[in-house]
Amino acid sequence: MPSPQTNLSEIELPAELGAAFASVSNRQEQPKTVLDALDVIESLVSGGDQLSVEQFYQPMETRHKITFANSSEYVPCVLDALIIAKCAGENVESINSQPPTESSPVEIRYRDGDVVTDPDDFVMSLGLSATDGGDSTIESQNEFCSMGEVDLCGYINAFSSKEEYTHWQVALTNGVVMMLNGQTAINLAAAAASRWQFDSSL
Repeated sequence: MPSPQTNLSEIELPAELGAAFASVSNRQEQPKTVLDALDVIESLVSGGDQLSVEQFYQPMETRHKITFANSSEYVPCVLDALIIAKCAGENVESINSQPPTESSPVEIRYRDGDVVTDPDDFVMSLGLSATDGGDSTIESQNEFCSMGEVDLCGYINAFSSKEEYTHWQVALTNGVVMMLNGQTAINLAAAAASRWQFDSSL
């Protein structure tokens, strides 16, 4: 399991990323922390409506699969999978998240209240593209995570190492991202699960 990181409200967004989140939100102040960014993401995803766990599920395979005790589902991005896993509690077994590169997938397994990740030092990108046309290195996303000119899910990915993240990040032609360690990614999902209002639970 990755080592703990500081409180989400103490992790500052890079200025460029904060400006990107501000450009797609109605906030009067520019988001300054990862927790602020989570509020913007919630407003983009929900559109002001109440969220349901089921609306994250996709009819086709994606790079992000979550396995439950008796079923499995595909979701738009790894953060979605982590949020649903937190909501599901003991019903979830694992997450398999394939990076947008050719590297090995990140596996997250849930056993008796423990979270085991493989590799244990995985990282997650957090970012978005707020410009028309998106990024030529990012695969097409479904309408759930591409809201008009805003693409979130193409920029929220798990990577097996910092090196894999950097290899992907330097090749981006658009969009702004930052890197979070694995524990911070899991903490971010837990915060979303507790702060966002879901109309059903697993």
